[in-house]
Amino acid sequence: MNLSCFLKLIASSVMLVVIAITVVSCAPQAPSPPVITTLTSPSDYDRLFNEYMGQVEARRNEISVMIEPTKVEYSSTELIELEVTITNLSDHHIVIRRPEAELNYLVFPTPMEFMLIPSDPDIRINLLLPLGHIDDRIEIRPDEFFVLEKGKSYTGIVPLIPRPEPPLPVGSYSVKGTYQNYDFGAFSIDKEILISDYNAWMGEVETNTTTFEIIH
Repeated sequence: MNLSCFLKLIASSVMLVVIAITVVSCAPQAPSPPVITTLTSPSDYDRLFNEYMGQVEARRNEISVMIEPTKVEYSSTELIELEVTITNLSDHHIVIRRPEAELNYLVFPTPMEFMLIPSDPDIRINLLLPLGHIDDRIEIRPDEFFVLEKGKSYTGIVPLIPRPEPPLPVGSYSVKGTYQNYDFGAFSIDKEILISDYNAWMGEVETNTTTFEIIH
């Protein structure tokens, strides 16, 4: 092999390596779980909760929350779901509770609450509150939280809550939501209590208003 062919072979190999690195680095990555830096005792819970509650107002504008229906048109028997997108507007990473997290709460089983308004004032909606479940083990799981990097967004799919009963009549509807979280970390109550202090974002943020149609 002469020198010219050898140099061309090296150049081709370098290009393939660069392309491979580019493909790997551009692949989408799942949100990172929070790093547990502090395991604290139950006696610290009230102190930490009060400390973080004191920061709620100052941290209110760190995130924005937008909603969009997964479809523009639904039938009256379909489950209505919304895409909930949380964006980190701050200049640092934030630990966020997933909007689709399944919570052990009696009333609202996710961090999202929605208000539904029909365009026809004659339509009456009976909102049936969804009831969560309480079992023998009460816990806030670590996988309900993730690290949202600055400038990044995360989208989860959440069913319309409260859900209408009976099914919605044909027509156009507006929906607005509220994202809320008042748990700063994960904990479990079983034979002992373990608290993971994530300093997660706490507070409430209202979403935009979006629309969908019930066509039949």
